[in-house]
Amino acid sequence: MIEAPVLVAGRDALAGLDLKRTDEAYLSRLPLRRSGALPADGKPHPLGNSVYRNRKFAVAEGQPPPDTNLRLEGTCIFGGVVSQHFGHVLTQSLGRLWAHDLAPEAPILFLPETLGVTALPGYLVDLARSFGIENELRLLDRSAAVSRLLLPQDICNLAYRPSATPYFRDWLARSRPTAGPELSGRLYVSRSRLGLQAGQYLQETVLETALASNGYTVFHPQEHSIAAQFAAYSTASHLIFADGSAAHMWSLAAREGQTAAVILRRPRDRQFARWFRSLDSVKPHYLDFAIADFWRRGEGPGRSVALLDLQALWDQLRGLGFHGDARQIGIDRSRLEAWVTGLPPRMKPPVAVPFDLDDLSRDILSQRRFSALRPSPENP
Repeated sequence: MIEAPVLVAGRDALAGLDLKRTDEAYLSRLPLRRSGALPADGKPHPLGNSVYRNRKFAVAEGQPPPDTNLRLEGTCIFGGVVSQHFGHVLTQSLGRLWAHDLAPEAPILFLPETLGVTALPGYLVDLARSFGIENELRLLDRSAAVSRLLLPQDICNLAYRPSATPYFRDWLARSRPTAGPELSGRLYVSRSRLGLQAGQYLQETVLETALASNGYTVFHPQEHSIAAQFAAYSTASHLIFADGSAAHMWSLAAREGQTAAVILRRPRDRQFARWFRSLDSVKPHYLDFAIADFWRRGEGPGRSVALLDLQALWDQLRGLGFHGDARQIGIDRSRLEAWVTGLPPRMKPPVAVPFDLDDLSRDILSQRRFSALRPSPENP
């Protein structure tokens, strides 16, 4: 607990930075890296810092307190940094929520990652309520003077080693919604309805059809409430995820006895794997059968589109016990490799495809301009 600090937020967190541009479009995307808790004595407190998307958010040594007419009386809890990105909220904005028990009436204050974050994501509020947290959750879009500020340790963050501490695991087990007594049903968690701009893989609807005929429910998480997602993830016996944030959501609900796999569309990230290890629950199988990548200039792997060897993936899923179907699905790998090899350096829509490809995959390809073959993957 510290007395009379200032929480530096919003435009005040850009003070003193060497800005390349000052237009609003640029400023709205710029990380507010000088945000955090500034004690009355001017000496930064380590628990008033945050790590978010591999960046440190902290007030600078000797940083003067900003002028602010926003004053919050009583005790408040520092919640850290938040964005609108589902995966980063799950893995980097929950680590201080455990402190709600210490001051149930105190508001939990979050600082925006950028000026473009103007409201708390509704799913963060829903998630907190599902954990039994009734405190007011508030986003500070400008600096505020606080009478007393509780600075909890951040015990769950993708950037840390371990990502989740034993205390967080214990708190999660006590706080998360109660699951049903038995595991039943099979779930495929899809990305096929996220839109043409989202990172995904081609021919996903082909895999959905094959899995549905083997008893899987195709689940589109963005179409369901947080409560419904928790219920679905905590009761299924078998879960297959298209690589993405939904797997992080499942990790908060995972139960002993479940079998899970993540179909990778990008190379497996060390932090991604370390996250699941640190939660000490179900370890998913990582299935990497990517043949090639399609992307737009200036975009990272999060928005790239992968072309998979569906037959090899299907056979691996069968070998791991996710289904018992020996059918042939997808297009022969040699034909796919020959096609990608023959594509021009810069593709123009419509992209020529010498075999039958589903309409969604063709639409996704129309949004990409570049392609490259991947090295042959190795699967454990």
